[in-house]
Amino acid sequence: MINYASESGHKKVGLLVDDNNPEAKKLYTRLGFESRGGKILLGGMYEHLVLYIAK
Repeated sequence: MINYASESGHKKVGLLVDDNNPEAKKLYTRLGFESRGGKILLGGMYEHLVLYIAK
């Protein structure tokens, strides 16, 4: 998906990771995603992560 976003001209991709899933957050941060704060969605707490795509 990151490659597709880059090839399509997007400058960033984002995702939400459940606060109850710290291993997923670790994976995404190793890939270069950065935290942009928390979000509440359908009663659950999620962290908004963003990856800026270099061109």
